[in-house]
Amino acid sequence: MVGGVTFSHGSAGSVEVPGPQATSAPRRLPRFAAERTEGGVLYSHRRHSADVTVWDLELDAMTPAQFSALDAFHTAVGPGADFTYTHTDGSSYAARFVSTDLNRVRGGGLNKVSLVIEVNGGVS
Repeated sequence: MVGGVTFSHGSAGSVEVPGPQATSAPRRLPRFAAERTEGGVLYSHRRHSADVTVWDLELDAMTPAQFSALDAFHTAVGPGADFTYTHTDGSSYAARFVSTDLNRVRGGGLNKVSLVIEVNGGVS
């Protein structure tokens, strides 16, 4: 599929769907956070042991069969489990789903799905 993206996992197989019409710029999560105790003391702590990038994807023009395949894959893998995400440019990333549900809008016989993935490391 030209311009498609692929989600792959060893036991859940792989699903290829049309690529996003628009994606937000991937944003790197800070490794450390600063907070205050109840007594007002400022401290910092590590949020992540590695670089993590969050990526919002808007997958448009998905047929009902493609949506069903992606939904089954999402259910099988679930949030928190690693899978391989291959973007439209052929770059592959170790990723995880952030949300427990796929946000779907139906119209004209097609589906638009909004989802957020967390990518280990940076996105080029």
